[in-house]
Amino acid sequence: MGHTARVGIALGLCGASLGLPIEAAQKSGNKATSAQKRDEQRENEAVRDAQEHLNDVQKELKTAEADLRESQQAVRQAVQNRQKAVAAVQKTLDRLEGEHADLTGLTAARRTRKTLQTEFDEKAAPVRKSLESQADYRAAQSALTQAKAALKPVDTDADIDRKQLAKDHLAATAKVRELEQTAFRRDAGLTALQTKIDLAEKQFEAANDKFEKAVERDADLKAARKAFEDSKTAEDKAEQSVAKKSREFASLRGKLAQATQQLQQKKLQDARDDNRSKKKK
Repeated sequence: MGHTARVGIALGLCGASLGLPIEAAQKSGNKATSAQKRDEQRENEAVRDAQEHLNDVQKELKTAEADLRESQQAVRQAVQNRQKAVAAVQKTLDRLEGEHADLTGLTAARRTRKTLQTEFDEKAAPVRKSLESQADYRAAQSALTQAKAALKPVDTDADIDRKQLAKDHLAATAKVRELEQTAFRRDAGLTALQTKIDLAEKQFEAANDKFEKAVERDADLKAARKAFEDSKTAEDKAEQSVAKKSREFASLRGKLAQATQQLQQKKLQDARDDNRSKKKK
């Protein structure tokens, strides 16, 4: 073999040997680029999925808020309907009482009771005034004021148990009356008046029983009382519904906070990715 041929072969082998690491590096670079693309694609999809989830939760929350407002309005309407039903019952009772006044004596018994109670309140005023200097009475009055305020319907914070609020109000009222009665019993004049009031109350109850028997078959009264009972049932259902809607709304608010946090985490993870930043460079 000639010298020229040997040199050519040597050069060819040398070129081939140099080409091997270059080709390997190119393949390695292609694999790295593909991996970077796949990583970036997964991260982009994760951000997109998190954003879509957040959008869905926002839509659910918006719908839940509308439902809650609608149920709150239903409660307000139910309360108004009950109040109207109470007024209708009372109007019917007033008419019937006038028609049966001579027979039952209910009007006269009510008048006597009211007169005695007014006299008692006037004479008890100084005693109540003195009670205001006592810490336990002031605390009881404050609790009663808060209990009354809590019973008023409000648009916000609707997830409340109105039956429990009514019990709280009754308990607060009883506490105030207990403190007052204890003080009243120390006054002989008020004690004598209280005895008269108790008697008048018994006479009123007897007259009222007689009245109820006289009007128990009245069609208007039956209809008015049924409407009242129906209004109470409707109010209970409306309150149960608003409590449920309020819980759902609160749950979705928590879900929204989680979805927002998840999206922020995915975006932060995507922004910190070295492969993605190298590609941008």
